[in-house]
Amino acid sequence: MSLAVLADVETSLLRPLLPVEVEYVSSLLTRAETLLSGFVPQLLARPDADADYCASTVSTEADMVARVLRNPAGIVHESQGDYSYRIDLAVSSGHLMPTDLEVFHLRRESRTGTVFGSLDAYARARFGWGSGVHPFRCGG
Repeated sequence: MSLAVLADVETSLLRPLLPVEVEYVSSLLTRAETLLSGFVPQLLARPDADADYCASTVSTEADMVARVLRNPAGIVHESQGDYSYRIDLAVSSGHLMPTDLEVFHLRRESRTGTVFGSLDAYARARFGWGSGVHPFRCGG
């Protein structure tokens, strides 16, 4: 069971869900949360203690599912004759993946979401700020 619910996905989509979409949203939300917890190990432990973090998690899960629903076929570019269009992948990739920015925000170490403590290795080592997890290193 994910933190986000059907209404959160509708908010991300800016429209009510279609009946066929309702069938899949719960499963997609569960998958989104599972995927996110792989990127952000503290994801499931932290929302209970931090309402802002919970809201960010809900928003990210809902946005991930909304990107799939906006472009379920995953079409990025189409053209016919002189007409062509390209879909912005950040808005509707068709893939159930968080953006780099979403992962960064969920990995933030301070309650306010400032990046100073997580990016400044000297300050972290000198003053003991953060948990030592660096948001730009593989695996942590």
